Amino acid sequence: SYRCADFFLSRRIARGRPYMFMFMFFLSVTVVVSFLEKNAVMIVTCELVRELMAKMGVKEHSEYSNAMYLGTLMIVSIGGNSTPVSHVIPIIMMRMIPADISLVKWCAAGMLVNAVMLAITMTVIAVVVKPAEKDGLKIGEYKSEMEPVSSREKLTIASVVIVILLW
Repeated sequence: SYRCADFFLSRRIARGRPYMFMFMFFLSVTVVVSFLEKNAVMIVTCELVRELMAKMGVKEHSEYSNAMYLGTLMIVSIGGNSTPVSHVIPIIMMRMIPADISLVKWCAAGMLVNAVMLAITMTVIAVVVKPAEKDGLKIGEYKSEMEPVSSREKLTIASVVIVILLW
């Protein structure tokens, strides 16, 4: 989760733009929750939001901070079943129902749902909640403080990819 968020947030497009920063964070959450168990992702990403807001100088309980938590919770809750990878209920349901739903079909439909959910979440936050305007927020440049990917992390990522491909 941290590496994925770090990758998306350190992109030039997110610099100095509160809503783009938020979108890039939500995009990272969408990617992670597609392949990891959503309860674990919920815990990790909520802590990550807290750390990010402190790092970026955003006050706790501000409109922007609250919107980051709201969007994260919405995306994790709905996006958590977008792929059967690492999700028990979709796997059980794919075997129980009298229909031929392949992994590819499920993923295609799930990714579309994730894209729509991300668009709806950002629209509601930007149009209805308007946290950046209420807080007068100026997001500075996010600076990555992560070390390069270690051999252990590369091995872990490769293992996950191999398991998904073998599925």
